[in-house]
Amino acid sequence: MIDMKLHIEGIDDAVKELQSRGANILAITEKPIGRGAFRVEAALKRYPSPPQNSRYRRTGTLGRRWTTRPYRQPGLVGREVGNNTWYGPFVQSKQMQSHVHRGRWMTDEQALEQQASNIIDDVRNALRAAL
Repeated sequence: MIDMKLHIEGIDDAVKELQSRGANILAITEKPIGRGAFRVEAALKRYPSPPQNSRYRRTGTLGRRWTTRPYRQPGLVGREVGNNTWYGPFVQSKQMQSHVHRGRWMTDEQALEQQASNIIDDVRNALRAAL
């Protein structure tokens, strides 16, 4: 799917204080970010009801192929949520979703937007707990 990032504002003071104490910010935030990614993945795995009078038989492959994996770079920690079906972007990518799926299938962007406040709260709570 597309590359989306979630920027968390209002945590600079907590981060600076924890860093001054020698805390590993990436380690503190890795678990709440992971939980958020799994919630995004779960939202994308949910299938909408089939259209009325549809005779197409669903295989469930799209839902089974959603995954999340960690990534780390210097000064950055995150999770990558993706799907390895060739047709996944045409069903659930905000940028590539086919007209026939619009308004029925949740997009990657919608899933992240739906979970954004929970992820932000979870990261803020982890930082507060570490203080």
